[in-house]
Amino acid sequence: NYIQVWNEPNIFPEWGNRPVDPSGYLALLQVAYIRAKAANPNVRVLSAPLAITLGEGWSADSPDWRYMNDLDYLEALYQAGAKNYFDILSANAFGLKYTPDDPPNPNQLNFQRVALARQVMEKYGDANKAVWINEYGWNAAPLDFPNDKLIWGRVPEQQQADYTVRGIEQARNAWP
Repeated sequence: NYIQVWNEPNIFPEWGNRPVDPSGYLALLQVAYIRAKAANPNVRVLSAPLAITLGEGWSADSPDWRYMNDLDYLEALYQAGAKNYFDILSANAFGLKYTPDDPPNPNQLNFQRVALARQVMEKYGDANKAVWINEYGWNAAPLDFPNDKLIWGRVPEQQQADYTVRGIEQARNAWP
């Protein structure tokens, strides 16, 4: 009764090792939505959760995105008309190295980034649509994992557990 259409299409490796393309994902989403609803009118279609990223890989010399900022990607989807082709927004809520209490900030990748995605939804009149968390958590990489490979930071395991509970409590109390 539920389908999710793709995963993290805003990053090169998840979009088939080719340049990121919001309009290409929208075309896929439209076909999937229409065919899924034709097969089962009660099916609920989830958008692909986007990889939280500030984006990289674009320049004036190379207009192809390798990693497109998730908020910009979501904005591009809404501008292209994606609102009518999913029933639930799927999102990733990673805290990485930040606390669940760190405020939403478009220049920071943290748990509260979901609130910024919600603002994009509201901007396009989609406030009544649910947001479901697809991937969630904090990075508690093993201590023997090399620091130079920890691009997302690290928190101790106990802190990971505490943040996980606090994040759920915060979402329940603060997010509609």
